[in-house]
Amino acid sequence: MFDLFSDELENKYNINRYTLEFSKEKEDEYLEHRFNTSIKSIRRILVVIIILYIIGNTTDILLNSNPNTLYLQGFNLVVIICSFLIGLFTTYLDIFKKYHQFILAVLYLMSGFGLLNMMFHQPDNFIYPMGMLTAIPLGYYLLTLKYFYSSVASILLLLIISILMPTIGSFNYYNIFAYIFFYSIAIIMNIITTYSIEQYLRKNFIQKQINEYEKNKALEIIKSSEDKLDFLINNAFDGIYILNNNRFEYVNEAFCDIAGYIAEEITTPGFDIYNVVTPESKKVLLDKYQSRKLGKYSTDKYELEFRDKDGRINYLEVTTTYIGDSSNIRVFGVLRDITSRVEAQKNLEIQNNLRALLVEISVKFINLNIQDMHKEIYNALEILAKYVKADRAYIFDCDSSTKICNNTYEYCNEGIEPYKDELQNIKLTTFVYDGLVNNGWLYIEDVAKIEDIETKNILEPQGIKSLFNIPMINDGELIGFIGFDFVRNYHKKSEIEMQLLTVFSLLLVNLHLKVNNEKQLVEAKAKAEDSDKLKSAFLANLSHEIRTPMNGIIGFMNLLKLPDLSDEEHGEYIDMVKSSSNRLITTLEDIIEISNIDSGNLAVYIDSYNLIIGINEIVDQFEDKIMEKGLTYKVNIDIPEQDAIVETDKKLIERILFHLISNAIKYTNEGSIEVGLNINSGKLIIYVKDTGIGISNLVKDRIFERFVQGDLSISRSYEGSGLGLSIVKEYADLLGYVVRFESEVNEGSVFYLEI
Repeated sequence: MFDLFSDELENKYNINRYTLEFSKEKEDEYLEHRFNTSIKSIRRILVVIIILYIIGNTTDILLNSNPNTLYLQGFNLVVIICSFLIGLFTTYLDIFKKYHQFILAVLYLMSGFGLLNMMFHQPDNFIYPMGMLTAIPLGYYLLTLKYFYSSVASILLLLIISILMPTIGSFNYYNIFAYIFFYSIAIIMNIITTYSIEQYLRKNFIQKQINEYEKNKALEIIKSSEDKLDFLINNAFDGIYILNNNRFEYVNEAFCDIAGYIAEEITTPGFDIYNVVTPESKKVLLDKYQSRKLGKYSTDKYELEFRDKDGRINYLEVTTTYIGDSSNIRVFGVLRDITSRVEAQKNLEIQNNLRALLVEISVKFINLNIQDMHKEIYNALEILAKYVKADRAYIFDCDSSTKICNNTYEYCNEGIEPYKDELQNIKLTTFVYDGLVNNGWLYIEDVAKIEDIETKNILEPQGIKSLFNIPMINDGELIGFIGFDFVRNYHKKSEIEMQLLTVFSLLLVNLHLKVNNEKQLVEAKAKAEDSDKLKSAFLANLSHEIRTPMNGIIGFMNLLKLPDLSDEEHGEYIDMVKSSSNRLITTLEDIIEISNIDSGNLAVYIDSYNLIIGINEIVDQFEDKIMEKGLTYKVNIDIPEQDAIVETDKKLIERILFHLISNAIKYTNEGSIEVGLNINSGKLIIYVKDTGIGISNLVKDRIFERFVQGDLSISRSYEGSGLGLSIVKEYADLLGYVVRFESEVNEGSVFYLEI
């Protein structure tokens, strides 16, 4: 043990070499330490002393036959026992802790006085001084009376004995000398012993403090090292873990970030590593585990495919070393997320393959026959979908004006539900349209996280996790888009992938244009052929429409030259000449009108015009003709006159009414003609209704084209050039009006002019 009085300790603790006391603060700490470590011993010693006093004095009283001292001995026994009982009770009071050294010193003196009192009555009994010789140091140690108080109390007791003994008559000088001698020896031994004990106790106290300090310092170093290690582990970029069989005992924060789980989830007994890796990686882990069970331990480095909490596949590079034996296989591992690197390698491979594929597709599309178009587009979708690992690939055609789109082509991977039939006449949401038109692409990594509810409600029922669309743009307008759905796994797009798919989109646009051009050529050819037929029919009809009235005029003019014509015959021939002349004039007027329209020289003069007056005047012009055919007619005006005044071109609107009423009369053999004016949805509507032959469904879409009269066969049964309704349509468009019709064969027709 160290030297208590070394310069280092003496200066540090301010130790008094004679009293062995420390500085006040350290002394209080020392006394509290001694009190706390010996209070139970103090109580036990007090109890033992009481018991010994009772036994000793009771025995002495029983053996002592002197009645004069019996009472005094009993009194002394009671006093001493009460003193020690009071002392024992005092140890349970808070004041004892504060003044216990002083109280112990008093008890020490009282014990000495008790022995002295007995010696006065039995001066020849040397047991008492011998008891003092051994009891004092032992009593001091057990009662924890420190050296300074013990020494002072012992010296005081010696002085009192030295003073009082000569005054007692029963002591001779031999007794006095013997008592003083023995007590002096006892006190000197007590001082020497207590000094040594005190030194030992204080050394122990200091040694414990030094040990505690060194222990705490060592613990701090260990704690600091652990903190540093924890800091390094938890702030490492790589995931670190300890695996016991197939259960994780420890994971750091980086591991949790990679896995997407919190540490408490990963380290629970129910978390099985085999459930969060792909089947291929599970096989790798099982092979490693079996090797370890066979005692083949080595540091391994391999790659795993780990499925995080959100279901995404992360590619990990794992380095492991093994702890334990085949009965308890534990693995210390470090893993690094190499997803970016693996995906970059895969993307590069995909890009190279896609380049080769697009070259192949481009060559096919350049030389593609229209008949093989659908098959080749579907094949291209299937190949592209497999290369980008899409579960569904599709092409939509779009109308840029209405934003209505239709799924025209769809490829679905095995086990993936098709949605082509459900995705017809779908209006693009603003979110999708803006992505395609404004951004040039639409990519959604996680459909569940998009905020646009309308789009989410369309995509989520299809089970889509990620989505990637490329628009098809022609002359700045969206004509469609190509899309890929990822249903089983999430997908992260690459820039090169987007560029390559954009090229494919351009190929589809060019193919779309090629198809449209060929369709237009076919339609133009068919239209030209129809036009030639119509023109031929028109020319034949026109020839007929000119020759017939001219022949009538010439024929009846020759008849009028006959000398013996009756007045009735003369009038009839004049009417026939007049009728043929009107028919010829009508035909010529139609030709002049259509020529003016085509030349672009037709001027529009806007002025106020009363529709009610105009309708009645036009109907009056046809009254005789209506009566000649045995038809009835009706004018139905359903608005007040002030509402019938419009700003329009009088000549053009009257020609529209003329042609509509003329057609109604021409194609009605029996029944009635109705001309009306009303207001519907805030618009003025003029209508001409007849009960004629109606219009065939075959020509309804072409009824406003030139040279068409219901159908070509009708043109041979009814007079007219076939230009009337085309003139009506041209004039209506020129005025900004809408002309439409409703018709059923053999039931009649209604033509509406919306002003």
